[in-house]
Amino acid sequence: MSRHDVVPEFDRRRLPPGPKLPYALQTLLVWQCTAPFMRYCRRRYGPTFTVHAYPGEASVYVTAADDLKAVFTADPDVLHAGEANTILGPVLGRRSILLADEEEHLRRRRLMLPFFHGDSVRRYAEVVGEIADAEIATWPEEKPIRLHKRMQAITLEIILRAVLGVEDPARLARLRVVLRRIVELAPGVLLMWVWPKLGRVGIWRRQLCWQADAEALLSEEIANRRAAPDLDRREDILSMLICARYDDDSAMDDDELRDQLMTMLLAGHETTATGLAWAFERLARNPSVLARAECAVREGEQDYIDAVVKETLRSRPVIYDVARVAAKPFSLHDYDLPAGVTLMPSIGLAQQSEAFPDPDAFRPERFLGETAPPPYGWIPFGGGRRRCLGAAFATLEMRMVIERVLARVELSASTTRGEWALPQHITLVPARGTRLRIRHKARSSRDSRRLQQQRPRGKYHCARDSCGEQSGVSLPSLLATLPRSAQVQIAVLGPLLLGAMSGFLLDTSAVGYWAVQAAGTAGGVSSGMEHFGPAAGARRGLAAGALFGAGLMGAHAISNQRILTYVPHPLVLIALASAAIGAALGGVGGVARRRWEMQRG
Repeated sequence: MSRHDVVPEFDRRRLPPGPKLPYALQTLLVWQCTAPFMRYCRRRYGPTFTVHAYPGEASVYVTAADDLKAVFTADPDVLHAGEANTILGPVLGRRSILLADEEEHLRRRRLMLPFFHGDSVRRYAEVVGEIADAEIATWPEEKPIRLHKRMQAITLEIILRAVLGVEDPARLARLRVVLRRIVELAPGVLLMWVWPKLGRVGIWRRQLCWQADAEALLSEEIANRRAAPDLDRREDILSMLICARYDDDSAMDDDELRDQLMTMLLAGHETTATGLAWAFERLARNPSVLARAECAVREGEQDYIDAVVKETLRSRPVIYDVARVAAKPFSLHDYDLPAGVTLMPSIGLAQQSEAFPDPDAFRPERFLGETAPPPYGWIPFGGGRRRCLGAAFATLEMRMVIERVLARVELSASTTRGEWALPQHITLVPARGTRLRIRHKARSSRDSRRLQQQRPRGKYHCARDSCGEQSGVSLPSLLATLPRSAQVQIAVLGPLLLGAMSGFLLDTSAVGYWAVQAAGTAGGVSSGMEHFGPAAGARRGLAAGALFGAGLMGAHAISNQRILTYVPHPLVLIALASAAIGAALGGVGGVARRRWEMQRG
């Protein structure tokens, strides 16, 4: 089935201007180069432009304040957000509030909104603080860590305790494992939303199994909570939703409750964790703002930390745009848009407009005093009737975690250049995971050295943190410590290796065989030096060598137009040799990295 069987065609003369690139290329640019491509389109075509990319046929991007107001305040029977979110249905559940429109959406929103505002949110501040303190206590001293993973651990724990209200330690442990599998999606999993038949094989089939396990566990939790004798006295969101009633005195059934829990889990976990990761990334690379924020924490100035949260979400939006499908013809500025067009209010472009002086600078002071953001200029949670239900909860969560982190640790970045925004599924995350070095303020330098010496470590212990992350140096920083002569040799060898690979693809000479072996060697060394100890290095080196060898074998078969039917016998042997070499040199690299870290202290 082609895309033309799924989405309607539109007369481009009735739409705002936009790039005339092929549909597939525009789709790739929208999903993989989101911010640069959107900024280019606005510079080239103006504040309103049309992009032709999946999942729609024509998407009209809106960035001007007046147009944003028109979209966000449109009648719910004219613009449908739930229809635009249909692609999320297999994950969120068909009865999710994000997929509802018109009266059904308003009905569910009226029921759920009171539990995410005012005192209902503030009552969770203590729980958020306790969870943040417990996580911070596990952070290693004076070592680079990726704070994005740490923030994911915090936000997941908050959902388990504040939203689900789980208290039993065994049950918490089980839910952590099952739910983490579905919220931390592997790359490529979302392709299943485009081609559902992928769910029959590979990682997609595994993801569907994990999702079924999570839904079964949530259904079990709902059933147990309904039977709890103290249900009407509990303060977690699940218990309050079970007790809540619609205007006709009906209640949510188990399936609807499960879908709303899945929505809160998937929409509230990753977005808040990513917002926190961006906050610390921005603070670490703006020392004056970091110092001012630390002072605000000491003096209890919550307004400044709130401003840090707002400026983070302005300068580094987690969600770059939202979507509305026109159920009826819709007038926008000088255009009469036909039904079926998708309107895309662009959060990222609106918050980088001229309404904010020097928009690339990180200045929380924008949100202090009388300098309030312009109407529809700051919209990280969307706007109108579809504004994010959990906006107040997420803001409280971010402020509490930032206060706890700044009160207990010192942050520093190894480079002044910030991390770029990497598209990951529907969010924009720090490309290196907010890789920062931390030092606990409560520990003296002598205490820190003693703690490092007391840390249990075998002969070749692999230092893993509670999130499963391996701490250590990256390959570029390790190469920077090599002698100048070694760096020159590597710089010369790299182009020669690429040249050999190119010759291999164009010719069947023995140069190609040597390229396979060289590739296995390079893979083993680079992979080994990224891991601690010979065992881990050898395993990764073996995998890298085998991957290089298998890939070049496939390229050789393709170049001979004998795909999967012919592979020269010597090439198989050399591919195996490359894997062996990769394993051996991976082990050597692992030992080298261990010694290098020991010399560093």
